[in-house]
Amino acid sequence: MSIHFLSPLAIIFLLLPLLLAQVSKRRLLAKRFIASDLSPYITRPLSQRRYLFPALLLAWLCFIFALMQPRIYGWPKSASVAPTTYIDIVTVVDISPSMTASDMQPSRLKRAINEWLRLEQQLPASRIALIAYSAEAYPLLPLSTDHSSMRHYIKTLGSQLTRRHGSNLTQALELARTLLSDSPVSGRAILLLTDGEVFASDVVEKTVAQLAADHIPLNILALGSDSGAPISDGRGHFLRDDNGALHVSRPRFNWLQTLARRSSGAMTVIGQDEDDAVMAVFSRLQGQRLPQERDDGYPLTPWLIAASVIVFLLSSIPFRHD
Repeated sequence: MSIHFLSPLAIIFLLLPLLLAQVSKRRLLAKRFIASDLSPYITRPLSQRRYLFPALLLAWLCFIFALMQPRIYGWPKSASVAPTTYIDIVTVVDISPSMTASDMQPSRLKRAINEWLRLEQQLPASRIALIAYSAEAYPLLPLSTDHSSMRHYIKTLGSQLTRRHGSNLTQALELARTLLSDSPVSGRAILLLTDGEVFASDVVEKTVAQLAADHIPLNILALGSDSGAPISDGRGHFLRDDNGALHVSRPRFNWLQTLARRSSGAMTVIGQDEDDAVMAVFSRLQGQRLPQERDDGYPLTPWLIAASVIVFLLSSIPFRHD
């Protein structure tokens, strides 16, 4: 059982209670100017007012978490239907700075995401996992048939998600290999979206050799153009080398093609080739028959909204002393 938030950025609204606290302080200052004999009729007694802010804060927290659209996956379990043959695919996405190059519009990374979204519609029944990498590899989603969550998370990928920049493809492929360790040999594969710009090619080649030994095909959607493009530093300038020359990122298509062939996979250059070769590899895979369970997640939003409204109404009941 796990909880996922479909709109996690709504958590920034938690800052609003701080502003309300400042307003509350101003109201307390204003009380100095109220006649003492009228104060009991206008303001709440201290014994009642001391619970007001915690109650409003609780109502606000419930409301914010409702905006984040939490869903519980894995409970309650949905009924199984006819078994379906699944193949397991780990999607590995390069989010290093070179993927922000604009030789593909709007950028290499955005183009890669759009191509994956199109390709995903053509995939056979599959369980998909998601890994993103730059200087380190980050497992974002485990193998799952929940393609809707996959589509949601892959759209949020960007080089700004990590402060450490690099291109640790080796770690990403090793992590993908681990995720597929329990999958049937005849029904597993890796789909890599990258421009091929790495710093330790020999280490990557050793990892691909391990994939080949484990019969895990590496399929690659390659991004970029032969002419290359400069890389933005995120501050309105382009990256330069130690000599001050403009650094131009050029994809390594030939090297990526070699990696794919060594693992019995295929490579497609986005914008130049058709993806028939990659799809052919997927179509040859023979997966495992698993009970097909539809788990759209149990939404907690209605319950959180109801709790927020109830707490707010209870805290708003007026009390006054005669």
